[in-house]
Amino acid sequence: MSKIAIICLGALGDCCNALPLALHEFQQGNHVTFYIAREFASLLDGVTYVEPAVVDTHYSNCLPVAEAAERTQEFDRVMVVQCYGTPVERQTDSYCKEAWRLVGKMHLWGKLPLVFDNRTPPATNVDIDPEIEDKRNRPILIFCHSGRSSPFPFRRELLALMESLKKDFEVWDLSEVRMQHFYDLLHAFRVASCLIATDSGPLHLANAVPSLPVIALVTDRPDMWHGSPSQPNHVLRIRYGDFPKKESQDRIIETLMQIVSKKKIERRIVHVWNDYPYRQQDAGYRHGVAKASWEQEYKKGRWIPCPIPDAQLPRTAQSVGESKPLPFVNDIINIAAEQAQPDDLICLTNDDTIFVSDLTERLLNTEPPFWSSRWEHAKVNGPLNAQSIKNNSWKHVGADIFVFTKRWWMEHGGEFPDFIVAREQWDLIMRSMINLRGGHEEDALCAHIIHEPEWHSAQFRESVGNLFNRESAQRFVRANQLKWPIV
Repeated sequence: MSKIAIICLGALGDCCNALPLALHEFQQGNHVTFYIAREFASLLDGVTYVEPAVVDTHYSNCLPVAEAAERTQEFDRVMVVQCYGTPVERQTDSYCKEAWRLVGKMHLWGKLPLVFDNRTPPATNVDIDPEIEDKRNRPILIFCHSGRSSPFPFRRELLALMESLKKDFEVWDLSEVRMQHFYDLLHAFRVASCLIATDSGPLHLANAVPSLPVIALVTDRPDMWHGSPSQPNHVLRIRYGDFPKKESQDRIIETLMQIVSKKKIERRIVHVWNDYPYRQQDAGYRHGVAKASWEQEYKKGRWIPCPIPDAQLPRTAQSVGESKPLPFVNDIINIAAEQAQPDDLICLTNDDTIFVSDLTERLLNTEPPFWSSRWEHAKVNGPLNAQSIKNNSWKHVGADIFVFTKRWWMEHGGEFPDFIVAREQWDLIMRSMINLRGGHEEDALCAHIIHEPEWHSAQFRESVGNLFNRESAQRFVRANQLKWPIV
Protein backbone atom coordinates (compact mmCIF):
# COMPACT_ATOMS: atom_id res chain seq x y z
CA MET A 1 0.00 0.00 0.00
CA SER A 2 1.27 3.46 -0.92
CA LYS A 3 0.48 6.68 0.87
CA ILE A 4 -0.83 9.32 -1.51
CA ALA A 5 -1.37 13.02 -0.86
CA ILE A 6 -3.77 14.79 -3.21
CA ILE A 7 -3.58 18.58 -3.07
CA CYS A 8 -6.75 20.30 -4.27
CA LEU A 9 -7.61 23.14 -1.94
CA GLY A 10 -10.67 24.39 -3.85
CA ALA A 11 -13.01 25.59 -5.00
CA LEU A 12 -15.87 23.08 -4.90
CA GLY A 13 -15.88 22.38 -8.63
CA ASP A 14 -12.13 21.74 -8.70
CA CYS A 15 -12.44 19.37 -5.74
CA CYS A 16 -15.20 17.45 -7.54
CA ASN A 17 -12.81 17.26 -10.49
CA ALA A 18 -10.10 15.73 -8.28
CA LEU A 19 -12.21 13.27 -6.27
CA PRO A 20 -12.45 10.61 -9.05
CA LEU A 21 -8.66 10.36 -8.98
CA ALA A 22 -8.73 10.02 -5.19
CA LEU A 23 -11.25 7.17 -5.47
CA HIS A 24 -9.12 5.50 -8.14
CA GLU A 25 -6.04 5.59 -5.88
CA PHE A 26 -8.11 4.18 -2.99
CA GLN A 27 -9.40 1.37 -5.18
CA GLN A 28 -5.79 0.52 -6.04
CA GLY A 29 -5.26 -0.23 -2.35
CA ASN A 30 -3.60 3.08 -1.47
CA HIS A 31 -4.22 5.35 1.50
CA VAL A 32 -5.30 8.79 0.26
CA THR A 33 -4.96 12.04 2.18
CA PHE A 34 -6.86 14.90 0.54
CA TYR A 35 -5.63 18.42 1.34
CA ILE A 36 -8.44 20.99 1.15
CA ALA A 37 -8.99 24.59 2.29
CA ARG A 38 -11.20 24.94 5.35
CA GLU A 39 -13.98 26.84 3.56
CA PHE A 40 -14.59 23.81 1.31
CA ALA A 41 -13.72 21.03 3.77
CA SER A 42 -17.32 19.95 4.42
CA LEU A 43 -17.36 18.50 0.89
CA LEU A 44 -15.24 15.60 2.15
CA ASP A 45 -17.89 14.66 4.73
CA GLY A 46 -19.60 12.96 1.80
CA VAL A 47 -16.83 10.48 1.02
CA THR A 48 -15.23 7.63 2.95
CA TYR A 49 -12.27 6.93 0.68
CA VAL A 50 -10.02 9.86 1.70
CA GLU A 51 -8.59 11.18 4.93
CA PRO A 52 -9.19 14.95 4.99
CA ALA A 53 -6.28 17.28 5.71
CA VAL A 54 -7.84 20.71 6.29
CA VAL A 55 -5.57 23.72 5.83
CA ASP A 56 -6.16 27.31 6.88
CA THR A 57 -4.99 29.09 3.77
CA HIS A 58 -6.42 30.51 0.55
CA TYR A 59 -7.17 27.84 -1.99
CA SER A 60 -4.68 29.33 -4.47
CA ASN A 61 -1.79 28.40 -2.16
CA CYS A 62 -1.57 24.80 -3.35
CA LEU A 63 2.17 24.76 -4.09
CA PRO A 64 3.28 25.79 -0.55
CA VAL A 65 0.90 23.14 0.84
CA ALA A 66 2.37 20.53 -1.50
CA GLU A 67 5.91 21.49 -0.43
CA ALA A 68 4.89 21.14 3.22
CA ALA A 69 3.40 17.69 2.51
CA GLU A 70 6.64 16.65 0.81
CA ARG A 71 8.68 17.80 3.82
CA THR A 72 6.74 15.50 6.14
CA GLN A 73 8.19 12.52 4.23
CA GLU A 74 4.97 10.66 5.05
CA PHE A 75 3.86 10.21 1.44
CA ASP A 76 5.08 8.08 -1.41
CA ARG A 77 3.49 10.51 -3.89
CA VAL A 78 2.23 14.08 -3.63
CA MET A 79 -0.18 15.01 -6.43
CA VAL A 80 -1.28 18.61 -7.07
CA VAL A 81 -4.62 18.17 -8.88
CA GLN A 82 -5.52 21.80 -9.51
CA CYS A 83 -4.42 24.52 -11.91
CA TYR A 84 -5.33 27.59 -9.86
CA GLY A 85 -2.14 28.76 -8.17
CA THR A 86 0.20 26.76 -10.42
CA PRO A 87 2.25 27.79 -13.49
CA VAL A 88 0.55 25.73 -16.18
CA GLU A 89 1.64 25.24 -19.78
CA ARG A 90 -1.57 24.43 -21.61
CA GLN A 91 -1.56 21.07 -23.32
CA THR A 92 -5.31 20.35 -23.27
CA ASP A 93 -8.47 22.31 -24.03
CA SER A 94 -9.64 22.79 -20.42
CA TYR A 95 -8.21 23.44 -16.99
CA CYS A 96 -10.06 20.37 -15.67
CA LYS A 97 -8.17 18.06 -18.01
CA GLU A 98 -4.96 19.97 -17.38
CA ALA A 99 -5.16 19.15 -13.67
CA TRP A 100 -5.28 15.44 -14.53
CA ARG A 101 -2.49 15.75 -17.08
CA LEU A 102 -0.22 17.43 -14.53
CA VAL A 103 -0.28 14.25 -12.42
CA GLY A 104 0.06 11.87 -15.37
CA LYS A 105 -3.56 10.69 -15.34
CA MET A 106 -4.90 12.11 -18.60
CA HIS A 107 -5.33 8.57 -19.95
CA LEU A 108 -8.02 8.07 -17.29
CA TRP A 109 -9.98 11.20 -18.17
CA GLY A 110 -13.67 10.47 -18.62
CA LYS A 111 -13.34 6.92 -17.28
CA LEU A 112 -13.59 7.46 -13.52
CA PRO A 113 -16.81 8.20 -11.62
CA LEU A 114 -17.50 10.97 -9.14
CA VAL A 115 -18.87 9.22 -6.05
CA PHE A 116 -20.27 10.53 -2.75
CA ASP A 117 -20.71 7.37 -0.70
CA ASN A 118 -21.48 8.92 2.69
CA ARG A 119 -24.65 10.96 2.16
CA THR A 120 -27.60 11.31 4.52
CA PRO A 121 -31.03 12.88 3.83
CA PRO A 122 -30.49 16.65 3.63
CA ALA A 123 -31.80 19.42 5.81
CA THR A 124 -32.94 22.15 3.44
CA ASN A 125 -35.26 25.11 3.07
CA VAL A 126 -36.77 23.66 -0.11
CA ASP A 127 -38.99 20.59 -0.35
CA ILE A 128 -36.95 18.00 -2.26
CA ASP A 129 -38.51 14.88 -0.86
CA PRO A 130 -37.15 11.88 -2.89
CA GLU A 131 -40.79 10.88 -3.52
CA ILE A 132 -41.58 14.30 -4.94
CA GLU A 133 -42.15 12.98 -8.46
CA ASP A 134 -45.32 11.32 -7.18
CA LYS A 135 -46.58 14.63 -5.82
CA ARG A 136 -45.96 16.94 -8.77
CA ASN A 137 -47.94 17.21 -11.97
CA ARG A 138 -45.09 18.71 -13.97
CA PRO A 139 -41.46 17.69 -14.61
CA ILE A 140 -38.85 19.28 -12.37
CA LEU A 141 -36.35 21.66 -13.95
CA ILE A 142 -33.54 22.84 -11.71
CA PHE A 143 -31.15 25.61 -12.62
CA CYS A 144 -28.20 27.49 -11.22
CA HIS A 145 -27.10 31.00 -12.17
CA SER A 146 -24.54 31.66 -9.45
CA GLY A 147 -20.82 31.10 -9.77
CA ARG A 148 -17.66 32.09 -7.97
CA SER A 149 -14.78 31.58 -10.39
CA SER A 150 -16.80 32.06 -13.60
CA PRO A 151 -19.76 34.36 -12.83
CA PHE A 152 -22.53 34.27 -15.41
CA PRO A 153 -23.00 37.74 -17.00
CA PHE A 154 -26.56 37.16 -18.25
CA ARG A 155 -28.37 36.30 -15.02
CA ARG A 156 -31.37 38.50 -15.79
CA GLU A 157 -31.86 36.92 -19.22
CA LEU A 158 -31.58 33.42 -17.74
CA LEU A 159 -34.15 34.22 -15.07
CA ALA A 160 -36.52 35.52 -17.75
CA LEU A 161 -36.10 32.29 -19.72
CA MET A 162 -36.81 30.22 -16.60
CA GLU A 163 -39.90 32.29 -15.86
CA SER A 164 -41.25 31.52 -19.34
CA LEU A 165 -40.84 27.79 -18.67
CA LYS A 166 -42.89 27.68 -15.48
CA LYS A 167 -46.03 26.80 -17.39
CA ASP A 168 -44.42 23.50 -18.43
CA PHE A 169 -42.03 22.78 -15.54
CA GLU A 170 -41.72 22.88 -11.79
CA VAL A 171 -38.73 25.25 -11.77
CA TRP A 172 -36.28 25.29 -8.87
CA ASP A 173 -33.57 27.92 -8.51
CA LEU A 174 -30.60 26.28 -6.79
CA SER A 175 -29.27 29.70 -5.86
CA GLU A 176 -32.13 29.92 -3.34
CA VAL A 177 -31.44 26.49 -1.83
CA ARG A 178 -29.53 26.35 1.45
CA MET A 179 -28.17 22.98 2.55
CA GLN A 180 -25.81 21.71 5.18
CA HIS A 181 -23.56 20.15 2.56
CA PHE A 182 -22.97 21.06 -1.06
CA TYR A 183 -23.39 17.44 -2.15
CA ASP A 184 -26.91 17.39 -0.68
CA LEU A 185 -27.93 18.93 -4.00
CA LEU A 186 -27.65 15.39 -5.36
CA HIS A 187 -31.06 14.63 -3.83
CA ALA A 188 -32.57 17.29 -6.10
CA PHE A 189 -30.51 16.08 -9.05
CA ARG A 190 -31.91 12.56 -8.71
CA VAL A 191 -35.56 13.64 -9.06
CA ALA A 192 -35.09 16.34 -11.69
CA SER A 193 -35.82 15.95 -15.39
CA CYS A 194 -33.00 18.33 -16.31
CA LEU A 195 -30.37 20.65 -14.83
CA ILE A 196 -29.38 23.96 -16.40
CA ALA A 197 -26.13 25.06 -14.79
CA THR A 198 -23.65 27.85 -15.31
CA ASP A 199 -19.93 27.07 -15.10
CA SER A 200 -19.95 26.55 -11.34
CA GLY A 201 -19.84 23.91 -8.63
CA PRO A 202 -23.25 22.33 -9.42
CA LEU A 203 -22.16 21.70 -13.02
CA HIS A 204 -19.24 19.62 -11.71
CA LEU A 205 -21.37 17.94 -9.05
CA ALA A 206 -23.79 16.75 -11.75
CA ASN A 207 -21.09 14.30 -12.91
CA ALA A 208 -22.13 12.21 -9.89
CA VAL A 209 -25.54 11.60 -11.51
CA PRO A 210 -24.74 10.34 -15.03
CA SER A 211 -28.43 9.79 -15.81
CA LEU A 212 -29.29 13.49 -15.30
CA PRO A 213 -29.54 15.44 -18.58
CA VAL A 214 -27.51 18.64 -18.22
CA ILE A 215 -27.67 21.83 -20.25
CA ALA A 216 -24.28 23.39 -19.54
CA LEU A 217 -23.68 27.13 -19.81
CA VAL A 218 -19.90 27.25 -20.14
CA THR A 219 -17.61 30.22 -19.72
CA ASP A 220 -15.52 31.58 -22.56
CA ARG A 221 -13.82 34.19 -20.37
CA PRO A 222 -11.01 35.09 -20.41
CA ASP A 223 -10.81 32.33 -23.04
CA MET A 224 -12.20 28.88 -23.91
CA TRP A 225 -9.58 27.01 -21.84
CA HIS A 226 -11.15 28.31 -18.63
CA GLY A 227 -14.44 26.57 -19.45
CA SER A 228 -15.41 23.18 -18.04
CA PRO A 229 -15.13 20.31 -20.55
CA SER A 230 -17.91 18.31 -22.11
CA GLN A 231 -19.29 15.40 -20.08
CA PRO A 232 -21.35 12.40 -21.25
CA ASN A 233 -24.58 13.70 -19.68
CA HIS A 234 -24.29 17.15 -21.30
CA VAL A 235 -27.15 17.16 -23.80
CA LEU A 236 -26.45 20.76 -24.78
CA ARG A 237 -23.58 23.18 -24.20
CA ILE A 238 -23.85 26.94 -24.72
CA ARG A 239 -20.91 29.27 -24.24
CA TYR A 240 -21.59 32.37 -22.15
CA GLY A 241 -21.12 34.73 -25.09
CA ASP A 242 -23.68 32.82 -27.16
CA PHE A 243 -26.41 32.66 -24.52
CA PRO A 244 -28.18 35.98 -25.35
CA LYS A 245 -28.68 34.88 -28.98
CA LYS A 246 -32.23 33.84 -29.84
CA GLU A 247 -31.05 30.64 -31.54
CA SER A 248 -29.25 29.56 -28.35
CA GLN A 249 -32.32 30.02 -26.17
CA ASP A 250 -34.48 28.32 -28.80
CA ARG A 251 -32.13 25.33 -28.68
CA ILE A 252 -32.45 25.21 -24.89
CA ILE A 253 -36.25 25.13 -25.11
CA GLU A 254 -36.20 22.56 -27.91
CA THR A 255 -33.84 20.31 -25.93
CA LEU A 256 -36.00 20.56 -22.79
CA MET A 257 -39.14 19.62 -24.70
CA GLN A 258 -37.43 16.62 -26.23
CA ILE A 259 -36.31 15.46 -22.79
CA VAL A 260 -39.78 15.80 -21.29
CA SER A 261 -41.59 14.18 -24.21
CA LYS A 262 -39.03 11.35 -24.23
CA LYS A 263 -39.20 11.71 -27.97
CA LYS A 264 -36.40 9.94 -29.76
CA ILE A 265 -33.98 12.59 -30.90
CA GLU A 266 -32.93 12.26 -34.51
CA ARG A 267 -29.23 11.72 -34.94
CA ARG A 268 -27.48 14.81 -36.31
CA ILE A 269 -24.12 15.19 -38.03
CA VAL A 270 -21.74 17.82 -36.68
CA HIS A 271 -19.33 18.62 -39.51
CA VAL A 272 -16.14 20.12 -38.11
CA TRP A 273 -13.07 21.52 -39.83
CA ASN A 274 -10.37 24.06 -39.10
CA ASP A 275 -11.51 27.24 -40.83
CA TYR A 276 -8.18 29.05 -41.21
CA PRO A 277 -6.99 31.81 -43.57
CA TYR A 278 -5.72 30.28 -46.79
CA ARG A 279 -1.98 29.85 -46.75
CA GLN A 280 -1.48 28.53 -50.28
CA GLN A 281 -2.35 30.16 -53.58
CA ASP A 282 -4.87 27.56 -54.75
CA ALA A 283 -6.37 26.76 -51.34
CA GLY A 284 -9.35 29.09 -51.85
CA TYR A 285 -10.29 27.30 -55.07
CA ARG A 286 -10.04 23.84 -53.48
CA HIS A 287 -12.09 24.93 -50.49
CA GLY A 288 -14.74 26.37 -52.82
CA VAL A 289 -15.12 23.07 -54.65
CA ALA A 290 -15.34 21.20 -51.36
CA LYS A 291 -17.79 23.69 -49.86
CA ALA A 292 -20.14 23.31 -52.84
CA SER A 293 -20.31 19.54 -52.15
CA TRP A 294 -20.95 20.20 -48.44
CA GLU A 295 -23.82 22.55 -49.13
CA GLN A 296 -25.56 19.94 -51.28
CA GLU A 297 -25.47 17.53 -48.33
CA TYR A 298 -26.47 20.20 -45.79
CA LYS A 299 -29.69 20.76 -47.76
CA LYS A 300 -30.81 17.25 -46.78
CA GLY A 301 -31.02 18.33 -43.13
CA ARG A 302 -29.49 16.74 -40.04
CA TRP A 303 -26.20 18.64 -40.48
CA ILE A 304 -24.65 21.17 -38.09
CA PRO A 305 -21.73 22.98 -39.77
CA CYS A 306 -19.02 23.67 -37.20
CA PRO A 307 -16.10 25.67 -38.65
CA ILE A 308 -13.37 26.34 -36.08
CA PRO A 309 -11.60 29.66 -36.73
CA ASP A 310 -8.31 30.43 -35.04
CA ALA A 311 -10.01 32.87 -32.65
CA GLN A 312 -12.04 30.02 -31.15
CA LEU A 313 -9.04 27.87 -30.23
CA PRO A 314 -8.08 27.42 -26.57
CA ARG A 315 -4.38 27.15 -27.58
CA THR A 316 -2.22 26.77 -30.68
CA ALA A 317 0.83 24.77 -31.70
CA GLN A 318 2.98 27.82 -30.99
CA SER A 319 2.80 26.63 -27.36
CA VAL A 320 5.12 23.72 -28.34
CA GLY A 321 7.41 25.78 -30.56
CA GLU A 322 5.70 25.49 -33.97
CA SER A 323 6.04 28.71 -35.96
CA LYS A 324 2.44 28.73 -37.23
CA PRO A 325 -0.62 29.10 -34.94
CA LEU A 326 -1.99 25.70 -35.95
CA PRO A 327 -4.70 23.99 -33.87
CA PHE A 328 -4.55 20.63 -32.13
CA VAL A 329 -6.81 17.92 -33.50
CA ASN A 330 -8.21 17.12 -30.04
CA ASP A 331 -9.24 20.72 -29.49
CA ILE A 332 -11.15 20.89 -32.77
CA ILE A 333 -13.05 17.71 -31.92
CA ASN A 334 -13.81 18.86 -28.39
CA ILE A 335 -15.28 22.14 -29.64
CA ALA A 336 -17.45 20.18 -32.08
CA ALA A 337 -18.57 17.88 -29.25
CA GLU A 338 -20.05 20.92 -27.51
CA GLN A 339 -22.56 21.14 -30.36
CA ALA A 340 -23.46 17.45 -30.18
CA GLN A 341 -25.73 15.23 -28.15
CA PRO A 342 -24.31 11.87 -27.03
CA ASP A 343 -25.41 9.88 -30.09
CA ASP A 344 -24.86 12.59 -32.70
CA LEU A 345 -22.14 11.96 -35.27
CA ILE A 346 -19.02 14.08 -35.36
CA CYS A 347 -17.66 14.24 -38.91
CA LEU A 348 -14.08 15.55 -38.96
CA THR A 349 -12.59 16.60 -42.32
CA ASN A 350 -10.03 18.90 -43.87
CA ASP A 351 -11.28 22.16 -45.33
CA ASP A 352 -10.79 20.87 -48.90
CA THR A 353 -12.41 17.44 -48.48
CA ILE A 354 -15.03 16.86 -51.21
CA PHE A 355 -18.13 14.87 -50.17
CA VAL A 356 -19.73 12.16 -52.28
CA SER A 357 -23.29 12.97 -53.32
CA ASP A 358 -24.90 10.40 -50.99
CA LEU A 359 -22.73 11.05 -47.94
CA THR A 360 -25.65 11.94 -45.64
CA GLU A 361 -27.36 8.62 -46.25
CA ARG A 362 -24.13 6.66 -45.93
CA LEU A 363 -23.20 8.29 -42.63
CA LEU A 364 -26.63 7.79 -41.09
CA ASN A 365 -26.86 4.17 -42.24
CA THR A 366 -23.38 3.03 -41.23
CA GLU A 367 -22.48 1.92 -37.72
CA PRO A 368 -19.85 4.31 -36.30
CA PRO A 369 -16.98 4.78 -35.77
CA PHE A 370 -15.38 4.69 -39.21
CA TRP A 371 -12.99 6.54 -41.50
CA SER A 372 -12.32 6.88 -45.21
CA SER A 373 -9.22 7.40 -47.31
CA ARG A 374 -8.93 10.33 -49.69
CA TRP A 375 -9.17 9.71 -53.43
CA GLU A 376 -7.02 12.07 -55.47
CA HIS A 377 -8.49 13.90 -58.48
CA ALA A 378 -6.78 16.20 -60.94
CA LYS A 379 -10.04 18.09 -61.44
CA VAL A 380 -13.62 17.83 -60.22
CA ASN A 381 -16.59 18.77 -62.39
CA GLY A 382 -19.93 18.32 -60.64
CA PRO A 383 -21.12 15.84 -58.00
CA LEU A 384 -19.21 12.63 -57.29
CA ASN A 385 -20.37 9.21 -56.17
CA ALA A 386 -18.32 6.24 -55.00
CA GLN A 387 -18.08 4.73 -58.46
CA SER A 388 -17.06 7.93 -60.24
CA ILE A 389 -14.42 8.50 -57.57
CA LYS A 390 -12.89 5.09 -58.22
CA ASN A 391 -13.08 5.48 -62.00
CA ASN A 392 -11.36 8.85 -62.15
CA SER A 393 -8.86 8.99 -59.29
CA TRP A 394 -6.41 7.01 -57.20
CA LYS A 395 -6.51 6.08 -53.53
CA HIS A 396 -4.14 8.04 -51.33
CA VAL A 397 -2.46 6.64 -48.22
CA GLY A 398 -3.93 9.47 -46.13
CA ALA A 399 -7.39 9.57 -44.57
CA ASP A 400 -9.60 12.63 -44.96
CA ILE A 401 -12.84 11.87 -43.12
CA PHE A 402 -13.43 10.47 -39.62
CA VAL A 403 -16.88 9.76 -38.17
CA PHE A 404 -17.77 8.79 -34.59
CA THR A 405 -20.39 9.63 -31.99
CA LYS A 406 -19.83 12.11 -29.21
CA ARG A 407 -20.36 9.21 -26.78
CA TRP A 408 -17.52 7.26 -28.43
CA TRP A 409 -15.21 10.28 -28.30
CA MET A 410 -16.01 10.88 -24.63
CA GLU A 411 -15.06 7.27 -23.89
CA HIS A 412 -11.95 6.98 -26.06
CA GLY A 413 -10.79 10.51 -26.88
CA GLY A 414 -8.40 10.53 -23.92
CA GLU A 415 -6.39 7.79 -25.66
CA PHE A 416 -5.68 10.02 -28.65
CA PRO A 417 -2.43 11.95 -28.06
CA ASP A 418 -2.01 15.60 -28.88
CA PHE A 419 -1.49 16.09 -32.62
CA ILE A 420 -1.08 19.26 -34.66
CA VAL A 421 -3.34 19.82 -37.66
CA ALA A 422 -1.62 20.20 -41.06
CA ARG A 423 1.33 18.14 -39.85
CA GLU A 424 2.00 14.47 -40.50
CA GLN A 425 0.84 11.22 -38.88
CA TRP A 426 -2.27 12.32 -36.97
CA ASP A 427 -4.65 10.81 -39.53
CA LEU A 428 -2.76 7.51 -39.41
CA ILE A 429 -3.13 7.34 -35.63
CA MET A 430 -6.78 8.46 -35.69
CA ARG A 431 -7.77 5.68 -38.06
CA SER A 432 -5.70 3.19 -36.03
CA MET A 433 -7.54 4.20 -32.86
CA ILE A 434 -10.89 3.87 -34.61
CA ASN A 435 -9.95 0.37 -35.78
CA LEU A 436 -8.77 -0.59 -32.28
CA ARG A 437 -11.97 0.68 -30.66
CA GLY A 438 -14.63 -1.09 -32.68
CA GLY A 439 -14.47 0.83 -35.97
CA HIS A 440 -13.64 0.18 -39.59
CA GLU A 441 -12.81 1.76 -42.95
CA GLU A 442 -15.61 2.89 -45.25
CA ASP A 443 -14.65 3.06 -48.90
CA ALA A 444 -14.80 6.17 -51.10
CA LEU A 445 -16.65 8.72 -48.96
CA CYS A 446 -14.61 11.67 -50.15
CA ALA A 447 -12.30 13.07 -52.78
CA HIS A 448 -9.49 15.61 -52.89
CA ILE A 449 -7.99 17.79 -55.61
CA ILE A 450 -4.29 17.12 -56.08
CA HIS A 451 -2.00 20.01 -55.25
CA GLU A 452 1.65 20.53 -54.51
CA PRO A 453 2.07 19.85 -50.78
CA GLU A 454 4.55 21.82 -48.70
CA TRP A 455 5.50 18.68 -46.79
CA HIS A 456 7.59 17.30 -49.66
CA SER A 457 10.53 19.50 -48.73
CA ALA A 458 13.27 18.17 -46.45
CA GLN A 459 13.04 21.35 -44.38
CA PHE A 460 9.36 20.80 -43.69
CA ARG A 461 9.91 17.15 -42.74
CA GLU A 462 12.05 18.26 -39.82
CA SER A 463 9.80 21.10 -38.67
CA VAL A 464 8.83 21.39 -35.00
CA GLY A 465 5.23 20.38 -35.73
CA ASN A 466 6.21 17.23 -37.58
CA LEU A 467 8.69 16.19 -34.91
CA PHE A 468 6.00 16.77 -32.28
CA ASN A 469 3.49 14.63 -34.19
CA ARG A 470 6.02 11.85 -34.73
CA GLU A 471 6.72 11.66 -31.02
CA SER A 472 2.96 11.50 -30.31
CA ALA A 473 2.57 8.73 -32.91
CA GLN A 474 5.41 6.74 -31.36
CA ARG A 475 3.79 6.92 -27.93
CA PHE A 476 0.50 5.63 -29.31
CA VAL A 477 2.22 2.81 -31.23
CA ARG A 478 4.11 1.66 -28.14
CA ALA A 479 1.12 1.98 -25.82
CA ASN A 480 -1.03 -0.15 -28.13
CA GLN A 481 1.72 -2.56 -29.22
CA LEU A 482 0.99 -1.98 -32.88
CA LYS A 483 2.86 -4.06 -35.45
CA TRP A 484 3.55 -1.45 -38.10
CA PRO A 485 6.86 0.49 -38.04
CA ILE A 486 7.35 3.62 -36.00
CA VAL A 487 8.15 6.43 -38.44
